Formats: sequence, structure tokens, C-alpha cells
Amino acid sequence: ICPIGITRTRAPRLPRPFVENLEAFAVARAAALLKLPFIAVLGISNTIGPNAHVEWKANAKAASDAACKTVASALLRAPSR
Repeated sequence: ICPIGITRTRAPRLPRPFVENLEAFAVARAAALLKLPFIAVLGISNTIGPNAHVEWKANAKAASDAACKTVASALLRAPSR
């Protein structure tokens, strides 16, 4: 996760799959400063660029559901303490 700025004209060329999530970055940074573990599970709903908002509106629910399903599945497989 990286807090890079994206313009409406062109996204940067990146060497691998990449996401931007400023809120998760802020929490990750705070956790790092406090030496606390941090993990983020993100449902990816859109690509970056001029159509991002339209894609987000069309895909946000499915992306959120997928992220929730991933977390629920991991929690059910986690050993009890």
C-alpha cells in the first residue's frame, strides 16, 4: 500500500499489481511507529483513472463482500487460543 497521488490524466506505470489506500496507509504507519502488527484486507473495486468512480460504484459491494468473506474464512481457520 502506498500513498502516491494519482491524477485523472494518467496513472504511473508500476512493475507489479498495485493499490492505493490512504486510510490503510495511515493506520499502517501509526502501527509501525508503535511497533504493532498491522494487516489490511482490501476488496479491489476499481482501477485508477478517469473511470474509477463509475467502476467503484458498479463494483464496491462485490469487492466489500469478497474482502469480508476472506477475513471470515481466515478467522474460521485460525487456531483457538
